[in-house]
Amino acid sequence: MNHFFVLQNDESELPSGGVSYSDTTPTPILKKMLDEFELKHACVQKFRSQLTPEQREEVLLPQLQDRVGSDLLSVGPAAFFLVQSKGYPSAGAAREQFQRSTIENLGLTGEQTAALQPAFDAWYEEVKPLLVPQKPTHLSPSLDAVLQAGRAYESLLLRVLELPDLDANTRKALLAERQWTLPQVFEKEP
Repeated sequence: MNHFFVLQNDESELPSGGVSYSDTTPTPILKKMLDEFELKHACVQKFRSQLTPEQREEVLLPQLQDRVGSDLLSVGPAAFFLVQSKGYPSAGAAREQFQRSTIENLGLTGEQTAALQPAFDAWYEEVKPLLVPQKPTHLSPSLDAVLQAGRAYESLLLRVLELPDLDANTRKALLAERQWTLPQVFEKEP
């Protein structure tokens, strides 16, 4: 069994009390990556909490802290090339288009799609807070939003992997999946 610990192995400091994987059950790479990102993020947050506000500002401007493309001290740069920000005209469109493209990309049958409807519902509920219309910005997304979208996609992947008649090549591809979508809704500019 593999174990990952951070912050001097004090499990009370970890987001989920530590992470372990079974050698007998395949674990998607995406899950392992997100676990690693969250553990490193907790470590950076712990480090930053030791700084005074003035010291934190010297390290990085507050508006850039934990921004995926700007905060080079966080795990954001590692996630930057793995997450695809995708803009949608509305929350409903995000759900519909994401579900349609996922079904097409995975080559799911009608029966498999019907079986996954609760999983798509759960994905939507997990990303719904990210789908509040926001003003367009030049800033990269926050690490928290990226991780939230990643966890929602991970949950969906785990449900897909439970399908009984999943094609072997699709299963292999899902276990090796390293990328995910950050759905966003932007206000229309006047």
